Amino acid sequence: MLSADRKWRGYPFGLADRDTAATLNKYDQGEMSSLLTLRDEGARAYEVGTDGRATEEIQLHKIDTIWDEITNGVESPRVFLKTDAQGLDTAVVLGAIGHLQYVYGIQSELPVAEIYEGMVPMVEALQLYRKLGFIPIGFYPLGTRDAYGLAPEFDVIFKRSHIPAAH
Repeated sequence: MLSADRKWRGYPFGLADRDTAATLNKYDQGEMSSLLTLRDEGARAYEVGTDGRATEEIQLHKIDTIWDEITNGVESPRVFLKTDAQGLDTAVVLGAIGHLQYVYGIQSELPVAEIYEGMVPMVEALQLYRKLGFIPIGFYPLGTRDAYGLAPEFDVIFKRSHIPAAH
């Protein structure tokens, strides 16, 4: 039970690149809920019913905004940042830009198939992480293959790089 773990804390908001209110699109399969809108072809490929789509107003915060609270009592933070923001993982990382010096690794879900409107394509996300000083060290396929034989996304593990980014 999570409540029994005193080192575990949950917060009633999402993470992003700004502090704001937002509308969460909730589909019949909870793991497909996103701030982004599911494309029709994505819903068909992954058999997600969109008839029961609902929305919920939520709050979003930058990691930079809540940094002092989440690192309270940690003398020298060494962070491994795991994101799973259904198409908005790069926004979560950009919301931590002021504290990336404490981030030593990142796990980010990057799309092969852009099933939501406005997703950051995998190649752009890889370029962004490289520009921020992180290089990929592992790619792990997620989910079942779709009708086209594609893994929809990969968990990509990044580590802080000491290699200068190309301009």
